[in-house]
Amino acid sequence: MVVGCSKTEVLEQPSYLNIIKDSIHFNYPVGAASSYYMVDYKATPLSRISWTSQDSFVSSIVAGKVEKMSVVNYSTYTRDDSTGRQGVFIDSTFIGDTLNIYAESDNKRDTFLILVK
Repeated sequence: MVVGCSKTEVLEQPSYLNIIKDSIHFNYPVGAASSYYMVDYKATPLSRISWTSQDSFVSSIVAGKVEKMSVVNYSTYTRDDSTGRQGVFIDSTFIGDTLNIYAESDNKRDTFLILVK
């Protein structure tokens, strides 16, 4: 019987975060109730990206109470190949506005603007 063991080294990679574009002009689809824009980004493989935006939309009105939700999900994870996508919800109330989207991972930050037409 032969038993062996080999040493495995884990090499630390510096963390990074890069939203591929800084901003876009989004032409809202005529007659659509709502739409999405997919933000492409690159970051350290398998890292969690936290997303925030001060922009929100009315998700429901229950018993006179208005509930709002952010236009972005709270977090995503980067794929093995360092790529990822985040969906941004856009409805007709945002026409003429600029949506500010913020991403953060391991103290790295990036910003993305969507100018809705």
